[in-house]
Amino acid sequence: MWGITCLFESLDTNVTSNISDRVSVMHAGRIVEVAETNQNYLAPRDPGSSDLLDAVLILELHAQKASCEAVQGQLPNPVDLPPGCAISDRRVFATDKCLRAIPSLKLDGDGRLTACHRRNEVTFASIRARG
Repeated sequence: MWGITCLFESLDTNVTSNISDRVSVMHAGRIVEVAETNQNYLAPRDPGSSDLLDAVLILELHAQKASCEAVQGQLPNPVDLPPGCAISDRRVFATDKCLRAIPSLKLDGDGRLTACHRRNEVTFASIRARG
């Protein structure tokens, strides 16, 4: 409408979903997903995006004593990233390719960019579906 672009950085997906038309998700200094806000919020295609949404779900349901499974493994050292996907050791579905090759951003049919070798094989449930 106004033709204005603003870069807003936040880990709070509730805030970004209310002020953004498109979001980019970064993990370990790499962009892992770029999508329309509703696409990302309702159906993330990257595990890093899904982790951010899970963190919101944990906070929203904390008062109800809900339990959510924490992401296993250690965060990668940003100074010494592992070869391949930086979060592959934290994923049960990671393949040898995930451990060896850095995934590149690829355009999906619905206009989003995703950097995950298994983006077409693994589905991450949306926060709305879980909540």
